[in-house]
Amino acid sequence: MMPQTATNCVLSGFLLLVLMPWTSSFSLEGSLSSYAKFQAWQPCQNGSLSFEFQTSIPSALLMYTDDRVYRDYFELTLLVGALQLKVNLGGSHVRLNVGNNLNDSQWHKVSISRQGRTVTLSVDQLSVSQELYGQNLEFGRGRNSPVFIGGLPSEYRDRQSELTLQHVIYQPFFNGDIRNVLYSNCGAMLIRPEMLDHFGIVGETSLCTKDLCKNGGVCITMDTETKCDCSRTDYEGEFCETETQKSEATFFGSEYIFYDFMAQRTDHISSQSDRVEFYFRTEQHSGFLFYTGEKSDYISIALRSGTIMAIVNLGGGETKVDVSPSDYRFDDNQWHHLLLTRSSRKLTVGNAKYIVKMTVDGIHSTERSMVGTFTMLDSKVLYVGGHPRAMRMGQGIIVTNYFKGCMKKVIYMADSLKLDLSKMASMGNSFVQVEGKITFNQCQDIVETNPITFTTPESFIPLPRWEVRKEGSSLSFTFQTSEDKGVIMYNRRRGNSDFFAFEIFDGYLWFIIDLGSGAFKDKIAKKINDKMPHHVTLKHFATRKSGSFSLDNEAKDYTVPGNSTNLNLDGELYVGGFGTTNEGIPKDLWAGTLGYGYVGCMQDLVLNENKVDLLMVARKNSRAGIGDRCKVETWVKCSTRPCLNGGACSEGWNRYMCDCRGTSYRGTQCQSVASTLNFDGGQYMKVAFPEESVTEVEDISLRFRTERESGLLLVTSSQKSSDMLLLYLDRGKLKLEISISNQKEQMTIGRERLNDLAWHTVYMTRRGDTLTLKIDDNYPSAVAFSSSYVKVMNIKLLLLGSPGPLPSDTYPRVHQSMNLLQMEVGRSIMPKDDLYLHQIPSFVGSMQQFYFNNKEIIQLAKTNSLPNLNITAQFNSDAPVLKDTVTFKSKDAYVTLPKLLARSQFSISFQFKTIELYGLLLYNGGQGPDFIAIELQDGYLHVLFNMGGGPQRVVVNIQQRLNDNQWHLVSVQRPGLEQIQIRVDDEHPTISDLTGSTKLHLDLTGYLYVGGVSKSMFNDIPYSSPYGFQGCMASVDFNGRRPNLFREAEKIYYGVEEGCQGASNSCRADSCMNGGYCIEQWNSFQCDCKMTSYTGPRCMQESMSATFGPTPGLITYYYPPDSLPSRTSDRLAFGFRTSSSQEKQVTLLRVESQTGADFLEVEIINGSVFVSYNMGSQMSVPIGDHFTKVTDGNYHVVKVTRDGAAATLQVDSNDVIRKDPTSFLSKLFSVNEFPGEEQQWSVFNNQSKIIVGGNGKKPFFRGSISGLVFNGKRVIDLACVQDPFVVKEGNVLLCPTTTRKHEMQSTEGIRTTPHDGVTDDIIVPAGSGEGGIRCPEDDEDDCAQEEFSDNIISTTVKFTYKPTTKPPPKSTDTGPCYSKDLLNCDNQVESTNLMKPDRNSSKSGQLNIEGSKPSTEYNPQRPANSSREQEVTQTPNLALIIGIVGGVLVALIILIIALYKFRSRDEGTYKVDESQNFAFLEKKQQQGNGALLGNHSGGGGKSGKKKDVKEWYV
Repeated sequence: MMPQTATNCVLSGFLLLVLMPWTSSFSLEGSLSSYAKFQAWQPCQNGSLSFEFQTSIPSALLMYTDDRVYRDYFELTLLVGALQLKVNLGGSHVRLNVGNNLNDSQWHKVSISRQGRTVTLSVDQLSVSQELYGQNLEFGRGRNSPVFIGGLPSEYRDRQSELTLQHVIYQPFFNGDIRNVLYSNCGAMLIRPEMLDHFGIVGETSLCTKDLCKNGGVCITMDTETKCDCSRTDYEGEFCETETQKSEATFFGSEYIFYDFMAQRTDHISSQSDRVEFYFRTEQHSGFLFYTGEKSDYISIALRSGTIMAIVNLGGGETKVDVSPSDYRFDDNQWHHLLLTRSSRKLTVGNAKYIVKMTVDGIHSTERSMVGTFTMLDSKVLYVGGHPRAMRMGQGIIVTNYFKGCMKKVIYMADSLKLDLSKMASMGNSFVQVEGKITFNQCQDIVETNPITFTTPESFIPLPRWEVRKEGSSLSFTFQTSEDKGVIMYNRRRGNSDFFAFEIFDGYLWFIIDLGSGAFKDKIAKKINDKMPHHVTLKHFATRKSGSFSLDNEAKDYTVPGNSTNLNLDGELYVGGFGTTNEGIPKDLWAGTLGYGYVGCMQDLVLNENKVDLLMVARKNSRAGIGDRCKVETWVKCSTRPCLNGGACSEGWNRYMCDCRGTSYRGTQCQSVASTLNFDGGQYMKVAFPEESVTEVEDISLRFRTERESGLLLVTSSQKSSDMLLLYLDRGKLKLEISISNQKEQMTIGRERLNDLAWHTVYMTRRGDTLTLKIDDNYPSAVAFSSSYVKVMNIKLLLLGSPGPLPSDTYPRVHQSMNLLQMEVGRSIMPKDDLYLHQIPSFVGSMQQFYFNNKEIIQLAKTNSLPNLNITAQFNSDAPVLKDTVTFKSKDAYVTLPKLLARSQFSISFQFKTIELYGLLLYNGGQGPDFIAIELQDGYLHVLFNMGGGPQRVVVNIQQRLNDNQWHLVSVQRPGLEQIQIRVDDEHPTISDLTGSTKLHLDLTGYLYVGGVSKSMFNDIPYSSPYGFQGCMASVDFNGRRPNLFREAEKIYYGVEEGCQGASNSCRADSCMNGGYCIEQWNSFQCDCKMTSYTGPRCMQESMSATFGPTPGLITYYYPPDSLPSRTSDRLAFGFRTSSSQEKQVTLLRVESQTGADFLEVEIINGSVFVSYNMGSQMSVPIGDHFTKVTDGNYHVVKVTRDGAAATLQVDSNDVIRKDPTSFLSKLFSVNEFPGEEQQWSVFNNQSKIIVGGNGKKPFFRGSISGLVFNGKRVIDLACVQDPFVVKEGNVLLCPTTTRKHEMQSTEGIRTTPHDGVTDDIIVPAGSGEGGIRCPEDDEDDCAQEEFSDNIISTTVKFTYKPTTKPPPKSTDTGPCYSKDLLNCDNQVESTNLMKPDRNSSKSGQLNIEGSKPSTEYNPQRPANSSREQEVTQTPNLALIIGIVGGVLVALIILIIALYKFRSRDEGTYKVDESQNFAFLEKKQQQGNGALLGNHSGGGGKSGKKKDVKEWYV
């Protein structure tokens, strides 16, 4: 305190208090208790409130009033120098913002007014209005609270529930001057309201001096003294000079701090800017830290794998910010300071930008920005340390496990509102709530072990034995699962019966312990497979052979029976299972007997006060099937029908389980054909266990099929007792006889006869003294033994089908009492002799799916995996069972089905076989960028999809290519939002983890394409296959629907036939010339000429060429602006020949990106070819062939490939030169030298143009370039047809190919296909009858009808081209050159256009073949100044016309004679179905590399007769 004695000061203060109710001006000190309270305001429908203020602080509360009852309020704040008004009337919310820089210590007048539904906020000369849309817009209705200016009384901090807007009390209070507070009630005259109360008002006699309070403290004037208010600072003391010790809170993994405005039904906090700040300390690798918002509007912060990650979403998409230093982690049990800020600003109307910045320890910082339509964050709920609904929310939740560790100074600021959450929680402030027992004001060390997940029943972790101490031993752990069976923990003594175990059976937790003379077994009557965490403890006292175990808060004491007192353990302690085999497992351990390991989460394992880090142990021992986190997946995985072929699906812990016992299939998805045994009446299968099975439970199932009404199915026998189980058919019904410890039971089931040649499955289960029998899906029958002591059954032998030969056939009569097992193991043990067993007829029929305690006996027998096996029954073939098989004979063939329903879950499965390396199997497009596709790439299966967050490709992890002409089963499952599973045959599934993806819904529309798509779609869809699938497909299943592709398809395109027709072997050594790659087709072959610089069906034709020189010239192809490709791989090939005057360094070709940063360039340097490229990295990558000189005037071929950062170069047939700069950099630099470099090097972004003949700079190339192909683009060919995207500059001569005579040869005997893989034998004209082509709606121009004559040979073919867009105007480019030597084209005369577009052609962008009058003229060598089709404007020459007519007549006569001669001879002829062959020509557009063929109208007219003709090739 600071005493003051000046009398004049006291008097001045007294006068101020007396006169204040009538004064028009006053000053507020801005402390936590300063305010001015005025009489209630009644705005009605047209009232107003105004006052003037001046201040230097940027943010503060100016005015607040509410109605106390109806949740209506007015709140006016100064927010970063601007005014913000929030109004709620009748549930209608309004937010108004106006002004800026109002904290300039100048006077500003503010006014709030209503005119009906319109609310207006004005400051000085600026105003803004907005309408209310509620029903009840009357404010207060007579119950209005007073109007508070500058702050609220401090007593409201303990009575927040009396405030409509509870968090208003935490706004910073006003520090400055107020004057001229005026009301207009209900539109009446302005009045000066009466001030009812006040505190913290100061006058000119204020005792506060400048800088009296330090570190942001506020000086408060009392009657005779002043004091410093330090409540809004981190300091304390008389002058706020001492730093406050931060309030620490310890979280133990199940506690959290929160507020929930939705539950309280109060208005939430809305903000344009946010600030989250706190300190944390932990050893936990992943944990929940902070969350505020709701649904798609939130800020979320978490610790994940030792790094900090935050997600901000304002409703327009997620912005992710992470701080993850490469050499530092934040789970080091040291204090770390985290600060996250979000600021927003409007750019244009309806468009705004917000910036998120996160800093840890003031060193590590990351900033992100996003542009959208939203700027406000609605904080409806807030959680610190954990979220009770995190597992169900999904969106915005980074990790679900609660935080373990310490936090302090947890502060959340929304605009100017500041909440010290940790301090408020420690003080019991009612604004926030605390769940659980958080320890405040101290930080306790917590030894953190990471949760792990046992993902399969076979996974387990071995630990050293549990040490049992005389003074007592203990252990504890926490687990979480949804499965009802599994061994959690098991430890035994080798060669003895001492053991203890925890297991789950039928959803209950059981504890079993045996000291060697009898077992204790008990459960706690509480279901634990509820997906919730459960804590288990065990305390054992060796000297008393007793102890206690507990589950959560329920405990049980136990005493072990027998005389033994010590628990002697020397084996390993198995956590999560029972080891690699359950042989020799104690009979009391039921889940272990049946082979069920634990599947679920576990953490916090403590053995005798020593915590065990299970994750570290699992990693150290390389244990398979152990996950490094615990996550509860809430979606129903069986909803996607992942179990194939009728398998029954059940839910497990983050997995589905398929019960295939009632089907003819096996495997994790019932995807593989089950082995089948055939019995002829004397055949059998006998299995003798190495050690006798002693069990208290059995699970037995068997599937059979027969037409005999009686027959032996199964019999078991024991070597140590008279125990027996007998299962057989008796007059069409199923009978079971069982004998255990001389206690016998018999059951008969089956309302209908089971000998109907249909498959039936019998299920038998025993649990101690209770036996259950079931057939197929019928209701089970149960029976209990009369004696409750009947539990243990001994089994040594299993026998199926027949007991085998009678012993009397082999042994003397004196031994006829010997039984079945005596023949196998040498002892008489059957309760009945063989003669009784042989009274049951032997089984005639088939059996499969024989399971004995979770072991596939028949399957193990098939693979010779059983040690004592005697089998005479015969196995069936395991060939796959195929349903509704179809053949896609052409790569253009496909069918359409209704769209695939796949928004959040889906299931796809099918079988296929092919010899093709590439092909699109399935495609379905969607809204916007959404799609899904399945394709073959280089023989491997690829699954592609886009859910709106960018395309993703999953390459299925298999070792062998699938184009082996064998059937393969493909299964693509999406059991939930965050995972896609892809399986091929029995291979381990490939998992696509979608965790963290912002877009998780796949919205598909349109058709589901199977086998391919329309040709026009291949260039517009982001898959890689150049054509459709060619091969066989069967057993198609989409979400459980199994359509017949041939009979149920909505449309069928081209060659789709029922059944599966085999592939042919057509490739030979000479099939493709000039280095072309022969690709085996389903019934033909295809030549890939892309990398040869040649074209044609067999890569024999010279490609289009361009000659550059002697003056500079360029050809530039510009990609369409709306489709600039970004590629991870490139392919380039071309041939060239240089002139004698070529410079030493010149560019042949350059490809550039839109920005110019990415490029690929081919150069000649000192006579050698060099390639350089840059994908946005810090350096360009060169690769060159130093040993091959190419400036010798000869023809050379260059091939360049790029895959990611690696590239290859080959000149002619020389060795391929390879370069991979990423491997070079990894050796030369540290990992972090170039962050993000690997990604930059892999993608050539936004390819914009291809420059041929130079790079736009001197020197220029002089010579010829032929057959240039870059990623399928033939630039020179496009230039020849005047493509509008090609620009030709300078001296460039375009020269077509001239086919050499020796290359014109018949391909008789060789069935070739064009690039798209269509073959002659499967093409029939549209409308030609059953199985004909059905025209696709989107390719209707391809199917235009055209009448054909019966003539086989149309000797004149006219090629015309119609460009895709309007062609450019006529140029004066030089005409085409037909010289064989392309370098001799320099002196050609100029012409107008290389080829005049035919504006009447059938389809834009494609060639048209038109028949004309027959002519046998063929003239490959045309004059140098001629063109293919030119407009002739000269006056016709009469002699020339007469000569042409005469020549045509002579040609017709010769042709008629030739046809007659050939039609009248049979030698060397063969049949050609013209309806197929010419329909093929008219239907398809063939494009081999460089040769342009048209897209022709399909033949829908008359079909010609089949004739013996001679085929001509020109």
